[in-house]
Amino acid sequence: MDIFKYGKDIHLYIAKMSRNETLFNILRQLREESYRGYVYYLEQFLYSSSDDERKAVEDRIANEHSKMIEALKNKNEEEAIEHLIADLDTMNQFIIDPS
Repeated sequence: MDIFKYGKDIHLYIAKMSRNETLFNILRQLREESYRGYVYYLEQFLYSSSDDERKAVEDRIANEHSKMIEALKNKNEEEAIEHLIADLDTMNQFIIDPS
């Protein structure tokens, strides 16, 4: 599922665009450290879910990313943070209950 790859990459991209090298390096390191767990949960989700369930999660992630990008374009920090939290909540729910 490409959305999961892009979902992972969008956060690194935003950190890079912030021009905050410390933030970018920390986030990149966290991504590298959590990669095995990410792959494990992704495989569990793909194995245990239907096409409709996968599509629903994919749509939810894409929607939050779109809203986050729009908020960043509008320089609305609070709204961007709200969508970031919603995105993380989606991934958290996906990890806790992949079915």
